[in-house]
Amino acid sequence: MKLNSSHPDLINSVQGAEFLYSVRGFAIALVVLFHLQVSGAEFGYLGVTLFFALSGYLLSARYCSEHSGDFNIVAYSRRRFFRIVPALAFIVGVSIALSNFLLFHVDRVELLKEAAASMSFTSNWFYLSRTDYFAISNDTYIFLHLWSLAVEVQAYILFGLLFHFFQKDKTRLGNVLLTLTIVSLVSDITFFPNFQWKSYFITPFRLWEFTLVTMVFFFRKRVLFLILSIAFLASTQFMDEEGLAYLLPRLIAITAFVASILAIAAYPSFYRSSRVSCRGLRGVTRILALLGRSAYTIFLIHFPVIALTYVYYGAEASMVHKVTALLLAAPIFAITHFIFEWSRGDGSTLFDSWFSYYRLSAAVVVSGVVLGVAFLTSTLLAEERIISPFSSFDAAAAVREFSSDVSPQRDACLVRGSMTMPSQICHFISDTEIGGVMLLGDSHAEVLAPGLREFYAVRGTQFLQYTKSGCVGLPGFWMVSVRGLDQTCDAFVRDALEVAKERRIETLILSSRWPLYFSGTLPKNHLGFKERGWPPRLLYSKRQLEVSADSSRDALYGDLAHEVEELMQNFNVIVVAGTPEFSLNVPKELAYCMLRTGDARSCSISLPTATNVARNKRIHETFGALASPNLVYLDLTSFFCGTVCSAVRDGKPLYHDDDHLAYSSGARRAVEYIVANIN
Repeated sequence: MKLNSSHPDLINSVQGAEFLYSVRGFAIALVVLFHLQVSGAEFGYLGVTLFFALSGYLLSARYCSEHSGDFNIVAYSRRRFFRIVPALAFIVGVSIALSNFLLFHVDRVELLKEAAASMSFTSNWFYLSRTDYFAISNDTYIFLHLWSLAVEVQAYILFGLLFHFFQKDKTRLGNVLLTLTIVSLVSDITFFPNFQWKSYFITPFRLWEFTLVTMVFFFRKRVLFLILSIAFLASTQFMDEEGLAYLLPRLIAITAFVASILAIAAYPSFYRSSRVSCRGLRGVTRILALLGRSAYTIFLIHFPVIALTYVYYGAEASMVHKVTALLLAAPIFAITHFIFEWSRGDGSTLFDSWFSYYRLSAAVVVSGVVLGVAFLTSTLLAEERIISPFSSFDAAAAVREFSSDVSPQRDACLVRGSMTMPSQICHFISDTEIGGVMLLGDSHAEVLAPGLREFYAVRGTQFLQYTKSGCVGLPGFWMVSVRGLDQTCDAFVRDALEVAKERRIETLILSSRWPLYFSGTLPKNHLGFKERGWPPRLLYSKRQLEVSADSSRDALYGDLAHEVEELMQNFNVIVVAGTPEFSLNVPKELAYCMLRTGDARSCSISLPTATNVARNKRIHETFGALASPNLVYLDLTSFFCGTVCSAVRDGKPLYHDDDHLAYSSGARRAVEYIVANIN
């Protein structure tokens, strides 16, 4: 395989350089609009794909334009170090300072870990088990955007090693790049059903976006478009709708980029004439090129500013707040751009001379000092060795206090599973042997246990608890996990019922996050269900799975009614449902509201009652239809909600996260309501 000598070197032509800068500017505009959550910019994340494709093209273009000489990996590494690290260190340091002293980031230890991962270019792996790039909320990580820089640097390292080891054999280099493209693309298609949107962070799955564009230097146009056609065909054949929504837009973006490169390379005179003849196009091109020359600075600064705006304003953050914050950050942008990215007219930077080299060295020292001081100060604040002089209110301490309001018995529970998917298993059995009550359910039932135990202790009644996080508290249902069918929940509940029969338990209290289990969905390609053609759900009844019965949602709710009726033959059953669920972290939201207003009683965190009613509608109808003297159905919607469902009462959060009731407030109040209605 030989280099495609017919492909002109765009990076050394005026038209080509302006086009590439325009692509860079277009990419950063997409990314910023996406992070601002502007309506119509849902595909703004494709800006990252364009950045990757552009980087792969530029790396290969520079290398291939100098293929007659030796590749100097030291110069290659030094250029990228000075291009990336000083500006990154400066912005990370400034962001930490803003977070610590102005906006009081709630978890300084996590902030330091996040910053360390960003500076070590491993943040894509850091975020893999912590968050979702598409889940921008009030507690967004302020350096989340740097995952893409980490992927890019990891790709730079790989390209540098390949260029170094194959500098004398360009044919083998082309073969290796083609192999990497195929393996990476096939891996992305194959493993998406298991990793889902987490795949977005994984470097091997993103590598094809860098290497696919390099094929223009090794293949004629027909072969290149054949490769792209095969990629499109493979993606449409092996991926479902969600998978195509993940992969196909990226393929289209890269194809458009490749087609533009080939068109400009083949018809440079047309590009020049079109720019001259169309003033509008020329103006847009110049604006995009101007953004492209500042793209790295914009990339580094914009997301921390937007994220800190979310942190400070929480659910009240509006477009006006975000745009205003970006405008206020203009001085930081100007300083960073002038020092690290300002370019003379010939395309060279301030650092391409001996004077500039010394200036760069000074800039490296300054950025290092800023980062070091920020890290040290954040560490001292996290260890409470110093206090912030800007406010007497410690939002971080308030969040820790609110979030730690959990059941005092939790430490006595067993923990099973992985670090990212723990399962809290709580068995509490009294010494009494005959009669009593058993609480059965998931982690939402566990928060009710202490209050119920106290209530029944006063009455001299045995109280048993069998709760397991992530498990519906009924027999006859199998959960679906990443590994496939999970039968442990069904086995856990059946063990609990055996104990209930042995102890002659009279009453079962069932409490779970019912809407999640019976209405929760999974990707269509999830393990174990693609071949069945069944709807993707989080829960299936055992009867459905064993005999391939009706897999519809109606049948699932019918099996729910059936299992409850079976329980009512041996026990009195009390069903607790309807607890409102919030899409934000209540302790954090309340703490930031207190930071802004100074008064917790003036803070309101709520959702419309109609939303909670709609979420629980099918559960309410199913249990409501089971009219029996052995069944008591308690819908907590009427207790927690009036016109709206509030997460705060009397200045205290009713939740210790987004959907679990706090022990001393929400859970206590719920237990009082429950016991008042079952007496």
